Amino acid sequence: MKFIHLRPVLHGIAILLFGMAGGLLFQEIGIAAGFFMGCMLFSGFYRFMVKSEIALTGIYNQIGQIIFGILIGTSFRQENLETMKLATLPILLQIIILVTAGFLMGMLLSRLTPLDRSTSILSSLPGGLPVMTSLAEDLKQNVGIVAVVHYFRLTIIVLTMPLLMPFLGLLEIGAKETEVASNSMDSTGYLLLGMIGVVTFVLNHLIRFPGGHMLFGLLISGSIHLFLYPFGDPDVVIKLIAIVFLSVSIGSKITLETILLLRKVILPAGCIIITLVTLGLVLGVLLHKLTAIDLNTALLSSVPGGAASLTAIADELGADMRIVGSLHLYRLILLSVLTPPLFFFFNRNRMGSSKT
Repeated sequence: MKFIHLRPVLHGIAILLFGMAGGLLFQEIGIAAGFFMGCMLFSGFYRFMVKSEIALTGIYNQIGQIIFGILIGTSFRQENLETMKLATLPILLQIIILVTAGFLMGMLLSRLTPLDRSTSILSSLPGGLPVMTSLAEDLKQNVGIVAVVHYFRLTIIVLTMPLLMPFLGLLEIGAKETEVASNSMDSTGYLLLGMIGVVTFVLNHLIRFPGGHMLFGLLISGSIHLFLYPFGDPDVVIKLIAIVFLSVSIGSKITLETILLLRKVILPAGCIIITLVTLGLVLGVLLHKLTAIDLNTALLSSVPGGAASLTAIADELGADMRIVGSLHLYRLILLSVLTPPLFFFFNRNRMGSSKT
């Protein structure tokens, strides 16, 4: 009887190990961003084959986001802040264009499918999977459809960007070299990071802000790093651990129910996803032209994927993960703040028009 209760936990551990094996295999083959893709695909295959409940995957996602937020915060330097400060206006314009396009595409999706307008808009907005599903749940919309469409878009972006950028000749494979001398993090730094991780987990549990696991970790660790205690560079294993947790949590969402839901909207949703990704790439090129941000970083910062997921593959695609993560978090903050009042406004107008 005890074994039956333990089975979901055992599956949770097994999917983590299975995904890790896939990541190591893809990395050994030499595929760009192979560790992330291998973990995601192998864990997705495991989830699809196992019909019973799998525990721990939600915790994996939270841990992965917290670690990536902390990694971004501890890698920030004053020159990064200066670059982003100078690029503030183009970045804001880019975010407004992407969010507006998402709203318009969502309204189009509601006309082409049986989905209601609110669910369609939430499915089309350029936010991350955890953030948009959290908003859908808070706004009492169809969480399943929103999750499926965002998962479909995230999968397309994560799988195609590593293949697309080398094909376009935009990428020198390998992590971007930093001009600052590297100092290894000491034991005090690791202890502080652990404490920041615990504080971030508890804080987001209390506040429940969409995207808060990554955002709070970034803000706390970044503030300490820039103004109080400069952290050294953490061991690369820390980043690999974050990639395993995050990619496995994404892969674990592949179920038969997910595929059946996706079949209902795959054609119009696919066209909308391609349109938004293409728009993101165009805006990325413009961002590069108007600012000092390099092209790889600008492209990964502009495509409408998840903040944590694109941050995870940024280094291997020759981009600056600090800027990629921060720009995506800018957009997520804007969406988290503006979406609830906008939906309230839309629903009130619909109720008013229905009464008349």
